[in-house]
Parts: sequence; C-alpha cells; structure tokens
Amino acid sequence: MNPRRFGPSALCRTAALAAAALLGCLAAAVAAPPPAPGTGAAESFESFRLIGNLNIFNSSRVGWTADSQRPRMDIISLVGTMEFAKQRLAFFDGTEGGFRKVLHEGDTIADFTVTRIDAGGVRLTRDSALISLAMGQQLRRPPGGAWSVGAVPEGGQLQPDSAAPAIPPGASDVLKRLMEQRQNQLKQ
Repeated sequence: MNPRRFGPSALCRTAALAAAALLGCLAAAVAAPPPAPGTGAAESFESFRLIGNLNIFNSSRVGWTADSQRPRMDIISLVGTMEFAKQRLAFFDGTEGGFRKVLHEGDTIADFTVTRIDAGGVRLTRDSALISLAMGQQLRRPPGGAWSVGAVPEGGQLQPDSAAPAIPPGASDVLKRLMEQRQNQLKQ
C-alpha cells in the first residue's frame, strides 16, 4: 500500500481490524476443546464407509441400502487379462477385498485355481470341475448357495449364460446377425 494515498489513519485502522480478526480466530480456537474420543469424531474406517458405498467412479454401482437390509451375495468379476514380460496376469474384482486380486496361472481365488489365462478370459478349476470365465463374466454365490457363472449385460443386471436374449421382431439386419452370433457363442 502507498502510505501517502491512504494516510496514516487508514493504515492504522486496517492494521487494527486485521489484528482484531486474528485475535478473534485465535480466541475461538483456544476456547473450543478438541473432540473427545467416541463422540462422533472420525476415528476409524467405519466413519468413511459412506464414501465407498456411494463411489461415483464405480461403473457397476447400483442403488445403496444398508448392509443389514439385503442378503450378502459374493461376486467375483473378471476385469481383464494381460501378458507382460512373459507373464500372464488376470485381474479380478469382487464384493470382498479377498476377491480383488491380480493372479498368475496357478494362483487361487475363492477355492478356484487359475489354470489358464489367455486374451479372452481364464480357466478355473475347483474340485476337478473346469470353469471358463470370459471377460465381463462373473462368478456369483448367493448366501448358502453354490457358485454360478453369469454375464453382466449393459443394464448391469446378471444374466445366466444359458439365457440367450431374444431377437426383437423389428430388429435391423445388423442387430439380428449380431444377436444370432451371440446365441451361437452361448451354445458353445
């Protein structure tokens, strides 16, 4: 500031106001005690669970309800595969932290052993049963039930592999060919 323009009295008033504001902030900070443990202060991960439940960056998110209101279904999704430095990797995501893994051939996830990884998907074995899991498919297990393979269509709802979508009567030729091709893939 130019002291000649404002004069000494304007500078004194500005300095006095700034000092008063600073003292007021300091007095308020000193007067307020820190929050006591157990009084709602952010103390654990549970305090931040809402961020994970309402994650706007999760492309497969659905409406959120409290965990106690819905039965817990275990889901393992194959997110991707990659070959790097003569290693093949499979990327999984799921409803539990133990299902979010990057695996090599021979590694396990939820009692399944990864026996083969290729560009289109993975092959898993469990109790000598072979399961092929393609990109975009999921393993799902309802509470107390058995694992089953399903595909996730664009709407986000699970669709069993055996249920091929019906071809609508007014579909274009291109759409009919694509849907017939998909039905043939599902039959294999």
